[in-house]
Amino acid sequence: MSTYLCIVSDYVWYRGTQISLPSAVTMAARFGSDQVSFSKKFLRIPILPHSVSLYATELKRLMLNGELRNTLRLSMLPCLATAAALEFKITGSDKGIW
Repeated sequence: MSTYLCIVSDYVWYRGTQISLPSAVTMAARFGSDQVSFSKKFLRIPILPHSVSLYATELKRLMLNGELRNTLRLSMLPCLATAAALEFKITGSDKGIW
């Protein structure tokens, strides 16, 4: 969450100034907006190493906390992403993937 907040705070301006975050949030962030690009109306995070690291950290946290349902739900993400990429290659349209 802290990584997300840091990225958003760098992109969002409120009344002409950036949103300031507590130092605990900025120190807990894994990376900032310098690692993110904006393309086709989306903020894009590089898959390696940033996205994989965030995914693995969250999956580990869920498993250690014994949240089986959420662990199973999150573990489906790579399969769904692969299916979405395959559908996009076949149809050429990203409508209806997500």
